[in-house]
Amino acid sequence: MANLYILPDSWLIALTLWTFLSLAAESFLVYYQSPLPSFQNTRQRLVEGAQLLVLLLIFDLLHDGMDGHSTGVTMMTYHEALRTVLVVLTSALFLYGGKEDKRNYILSAASFLILPFLDSILPLNLMLMLLICNVREAILISQSYRQYHEGLTSLAIEEAINKMPEGIFLTREGGEPVLINNAMKQYMADILGKNVANGRLFWEEIGKRGEIFEEKDEIICRLEDGRIIRFTREPFITPTGFGWQITAADITELEQMNRQLYEKNEALRKQNEKMKDLLDILVPLESREALRTIRFKIHDMMGQRISCLQQILNNRDYKNYGSIGRMLSRLLEDMEKEIKVKPDLILTELLGTYESLGIRFHIKGKLPEGAKGSLFVEILREAAVNAIIHGKADEITVTFEEENHYAMTVTDNGTGSSGPLKEGGGLSSIRTRVEKEKGTMAYTTGCPFILKVTIPEKDNLSS
Repeated sequence: MANLYILPDSWLIALTLWTFLSLAAESFLVYYQSPLPSFQNTRQRLVEGAQLLVLLLIFDLLHDGMDGHSTGVTMMTYHEALRTVLVVLTSALFLYGGKEDKRNYILSAASFLILPFLDSILPLNLMLMLLICNVREAILISQSYRQYHEGLTSLAIEEAINKMPEGIFLTREGGEPVLINNAMKQYMADILGKNVANGRLFWEEIGKRGEIFEEKDEIICRLEDGRIIRFTREPFITPTGFGWQITAADITELEQMNRQLYEKNEALRKQNEKMKDLLDILVPLESREALRTIRFKIHDMMGQRISCLQQILNNRDYKNYGSIGRMLSRLLEDMEKEIKVKPDLILTELLGTYESLGIRFHIKGKLPEGAKGSLFVEILREAAVNAIIHGKADEITVTFEEENHYAMTVTDNGTGSSGPLKEGGGLSSIRTRVEKEKGTMAYTTGCPFILKVTIPEKDNLSS
């Protein structure tokens, strides 16, 4: 010990500070390692305890040296026997831990540096022992850091659970707490104004303040600030027994989205019902218009024939009575030809009816005359119904083309189709009519939806 008494004050202070920092580093290491699986081993804990004991012994020696230095009296320590026992104990602990880490054998041997019979080389032996301890601490801190960032530790699990926005509360069957995260504690404070440690009591308390759905084991709580919190409870089984998992989640935005979606669906349903009712009267309206036109045609034709017949009968010199029979027999043929309603008239009536429902039409080109035009009008009627009902369209563009063939393109501003389209009654009916006339039908899904029909150029179509 004499060497410590004659050291300058600066040396003793520096050694004491070094030892203190080493003690602080070892204490931090023990705390830092505590969540790691490797530290759950009893051998590892005993080794760390042995290193703390070595550092305390060094600190005690420096303390004795500073006392003797301040009094000027060279004192022999009275606890050298105790120090010897402690050094042997720490050496044995390091040796015991060597089965897990071979480097502990070095510490076991180095611990003999602070035995009383080596006091003659003080403070070199203390400095060597401190250096060995510091190197070991640096290595272990580095290893622990890698385990924290590369491995799964209980502290990492706890930190991850506490960062979850959902509240988690795990309890045993009787309600005794196992785990509760920060989010659940906050929900408890917001709803109950306090933390409830027992899961069973907590479930009963929030049940008094919320709406209970027993079939789902669910409780909905509506807070004064407008938030909506949903609590659910599910059983789970562990090797140690039965327990409950209570989960809490803020569903305010989800509830608002569901309400908005419901309102929009209701509005669409009512609009569809109104559209269906209006479309149901469309065909009778068109039929009545067609019948009115036919009635006028028949009236005119019958009037002409009757007028001719009266003139013939009033003419006593008329001898060709056989022509009267032929004229009457051709009446039905002439009526059949004349009473056909022109396609452009039907198209005008069709567009007018739809526009009265708020559907805008843009017509480009000229509708073909005769049977081709009638076919295009029938196809347009079917395509418009599909666009309005299925595509929710309110604007339709129709383009007629006539160049070596007759073509009609129908484009709407509806929702279109996001995937493969299965031809239902409307498209299937259009395809049947077109193919019957040796024509083609093509369409592009998406938005806008485009339907194109092409008919060969020929004078007569199938009736």
